Amino acid sequence: MSEMVKVVVDAMGGDNAPVEPVKAAVEAVKEKQNIQVILTGQEDVIQAELQKYPDYPKGKMASRTDDPCTFFVGRSFTET
Repeated sequence: MSEMVKVVVDAMGGDNAPVEPVKAAVEAVKEKQNIQVILTGQEDVIQAELQKYPDYPKGKMASRTDDPCTFFVGRSFTET
């Protein structure tokens, strides 16, 4: 079994944000079983962008209530 890889992405940074960072995050978690992508930015904006991907496994997302500016996209997220 391979180790879980965690990647943090600023979803609000860059010329094509949040479109391209969110798209890449969705593609990554669909393609790889051992990856967690942590998208940071405005949760409502990230959520709206994720709505463009209806086939994304929504049960694999969790938001962090103690930090409203952080949103997690990934597989089986647990803090350690």
